[in-house]
Parts: sequence; C-alpha cells; structure tokens
Amino acid sequence: MVKVDMTWWVRVSDALTEVASLQAGTPFAEAYPKISLAISLVLANYADNALMKLIVSLPGAITFFGYANKIVNNLNRTEPLTVEEVGELRKSISEYRPILNAEVQAADTYYIQQQGAFSTRTLIENADRAIALSTELIALLSEDVKSDLRESGRCLAFQLPTASGFHVARATETIIKTLMRSAKCEEPKESQRNWGIYIKLLEEKQVDRRITHHLAQIKDLHRNPLSHPDVTLTMPEALALWSVCTSLIGTMIAEIARLTPISA
Repeated sequence: MVKVDMTWWVRVSDALTEVASLQAGTPFAEAYPKISLAISLVLANYADNALMKLIVSLPGAITFFGYANKIVNNLNRTEPLTVEEVGELRKSISEYRPILNAEVQAADTYYIQQQGAFSTRTLIENADRAIALSTELIALLSEDVKSDLRESGRCLAFQLPTASGFHVARATETIIKTLMRSAKCEEPKESQRNWGIYIKLLEEKQVDRRITHHLAQIKDLHRNPLSHPDVTLTMPEALALWSVCTSLIGTMIAEIARLTPISA
C-alpha cells in the first residue's frame, strides 16, 4: 500500500492548461519551461515505475509529446511560437485530456474514511504509537505486540472490525503474559491457559485491581465471544474494543515497569 499524492493530478492539469494557453508569438524562452514541465509530468504517468501506470491514454500522450518535443528540442532556438505550433499543441491537448480524465476516473483509487476520533494515517502507518506511553515504557512493548497493534489499526482503518478485534485482543493477551511473569505468577498448565486463569493468578499476586477488573470485563464482553467463529464485530464494537484494550495495555505496561524497574 502506498500513499497517493493527490496534488499530482492538479499539477498535471495545470501544466497542460498552461501549454494550451500559449499564444502565437510567445517568446521561446517563455514557452520552453511550460512545455518542458508538461512533457515531464505527462510522460511520468506512463513510466515503468509509475505508481498508477496509465495505458488507455498513452497514444494521446505520445501525440502531445511529439508536437511538444519538436518545439523544445532545439535549445538554441530564438524564434517565438508559430500559429501552426500553437494549433498543434492545443489540438493534441484537447484530444488527450478527455481520455486522460476518463482513465484516471476509472482507476482503482479509494478514500479511507476516518474511524471515530482516530487519525487515519496513524491507524494505517503506526497504530502501535497511539498508546500514550513515555519513551521508556514504549520500549517495553515487544515486536509481537507492536505488530498486532499495527495490524489492528490497519484493520480498523479499512473497516475490518472482526480482524481488528482479533489482533488487539492478541496484543492484550501478550501483555497479560508479560505482566504475569513480572508479578511472578505461577505458570499455568497448558490446559489452563485462558484469560480466566490469568486474571485469577494476577489477583493472587495483588496486581493493581483496576487491571484485573477491566480484564474481566474485556474477557466477558469481548474476548470470549470473539473466540467463537460465528461471532463478528461491528465497527462500533471494534472501536470500543480497541479503545479499552489499548488503554489497558498502557496501564499494564506501567504496572510491569513498577514491578520490574527499568535499568538506568
């Protein structure tokens, strides 16, 4: 996925408009930069490395390039633009533009609507940084947790609520296990590895009651239902789960730092 600079098409349109507005008798020195810019912007859309490589409008682009390049390829020119040259440029642009507009309009480009109060860019690019933690505490987030938070954020942005819920719940569970190690909880048997047992073991170690209380709520209202394959989340539910889980992750990280102080 690549972020698209929407001003690109404004620049292309403006450059073509500038060339189409040239008059017969325009000095070459004045026309040259405008025509050269239009050539470079138009041809960039058909390069092999173009982000959105155009195909249908290529013949029109080649026709425009042919007329435009014939004018600018002689840097020693001193004569102003002729009536014939201006006519050829305008005709090629008037024929090229409608095809270009139609092809761009039909391109597979979409706008991602903002979800709740969350920045779309943050959700897509670095949702793991959305948790309000100091630099020292952020260092306690493992790469697995960061990866799940980033995936959860992207899923939120692209309106995949159930997938978002899965990833943020898994990130939360990873932090729960880290907290259990910091609190020196007994390692549960494989058959007992579930949130209910985790919460019980944390309660026995008298971990901050706010943590175990909220974990129990997430378990009963979100985590357990989410584990069933026939259950799907709505966007409001996914947004709520993201909010409570990321908030609780921040609280658990602070508790982990308290139990195992960060070395200076």
